[in-house]
Amino acid sequence: MTDHPNIAVFQRAMAAFAAGDMDALVKVFHPEVVWHIGGQ
Repeated sequence: MTDHPNIAVFQRAMAAFAAGDMDALVKVFHPEVVWHIGGQ
């Protein structure tokens, strides 16, 4: 299987999430991400 470049990004995000490293997780997202919270 050929590795897609997004696989590395996904793996970094999952590792950061699993470790509770929110600073590293935030770096994975686009700087202008818009968060939607249901019910609010």
